[in-house]
Amino acid sequence: MKFSTLILVFITFALSTISLVAEPVTAAMQSSIEGQMIYEVPLGAHVKKGQLLEAIDPTEYQEQLLIDTAIYEDQKGLFDSDKKLLRKTVPYAIYSHDKYLYLEALHQYIKDKEVLKHTKIYAPFDGIVSKIYVYPGSGIGDGSDIMRITKS
Repeated sequence: MKFSTLILVFITFALSTISLVAEPVTAAMQSSIEGQMIYEVPLGAHVKKGQLLEAIDPTEYQEQLLIDTAIYEDQKGLFDSDKKLLRKTVPYAIYSHDKYLYLEALHQYIKDKEVLKHTKIYAPFDGIVSKIYVYPGSGIGDGSDIMRITKS
């Protein structure tokens, strides 16, 4: 085989394996919590970075946060009282137990406050809603695909 033929074969092979058309950038929007969709932008809509795309009914999470707030405040009051009376009337074992319950309630309160933030999903970049998997009124699961956005 001649050298020029070999170069031609190599160039032909290289060009056939190189894609000259770039794949569009897409983002799969997913829910990180369970719930019922109450809002969604329509298919084909142009969206801007940071625009609200979807909302999940926050009622259940708001109610849980109220319960956690009450438990946290109750445990904090008990712990603060124990702290003042530790050396006089409250044994160290009770103080330690109430401190544990207080810190556990605080942790749960902070965790549920963060979950509430995930009831709204925003656009990561300017683009077009190219596919919708779940519509308002439908229930969605944790990690479910909701829609796909193609960067414009």
